Amino acid sequence: MEEPKTSRWKVHFASVAGVSHERVGLTCQDSVKVIRVGDIICIAIADGAGSAEYAELASKVAVRSALMTLASMPPIPSSESATDMMLTAMHKSKAALLRAAGRRNVRPRDFATTLSLFVLAPTFTVAVQVGDGGSVAYTETKSAFTLLAPARGEYTNETQFLHDADITRDLKFASVPEPVTFMVAFTDGLLPVAMTQGASEPFKPFTDSLKEFWASGNEGRQTKVALSTFLRSERLRERTSDDLSLVLAGQWNLSAKTMGNESGLQANQM
Repeated sequence: MEEPKTSRWKVHFASVAGVSHERVGLTCQDSVKVIRVGDIICIAIADGAGSAEYAELASKVAVRSALMTLASMPPIPSSESATDMMLTAMHKSKAALLRAAGRRNVRPRDFATTLSLFVLAPTFTVAVQVGDGGSVAYTETKSAFTLLAPARGEYTNETQFLHDADITRDLKFASVPEPVTFMVAFTDGLLPVAMTQGASEPFKPFTDSLKEFWASGNEGRQTKVALSTFLRSERLRERTSDDLSLVLAGQWNLSAKTMGNESGLQANQM
């Protein structure tokens, strides 16, 4: 899917298979899609569980179902109506996973996946999540704050998955009642470099470098290739072996006045 081209928004995203998957011949089990509805951007990111038989398909089903729901959002929603739509999208995505498992006569856990949803509007941003993804936002008044932190279970690498989530209890919400100038969202493979130890606060040198890259790059294949190349860099793969998905999004007209012209994205900012 091509990155949406708008006068207000600029979005870059990429997903690559992790070293651990490449070693055994597996493809990337993450899915990322972005759509435009009126003057807002809707983003869905899912990370299929490595232990699930249909992990890759699960992430695709979750993302596709969620964005089909969000595509019917009013062109100028309120933060409340956007949140309601995202809650509906989560319910419908869970139902789609259960139907997919039923059609194949397999356990729902064979379609285990996380799901993170974001609605970026000109004057607000809302986000909801089940699982261990992470996201960091910037506004004109605040720099590099955690939007959604990963949900962790009792044991290492344990998290909540959409197929068995209680949507009203397990969902994490975030709302920013002012324009977000830049946001970075990622699957858990990037947590070791994007968040501080404990995954509660952004690692600002890393997210700042992503912001500079986003501000200087044009939408299109060349920038997407550069982002994919960065995700495959040796320095990054020394820190994580998981699949990696990354979304950079923001309002360029609000960010341009504070950004320079450097376009390099280096792994040594980790």
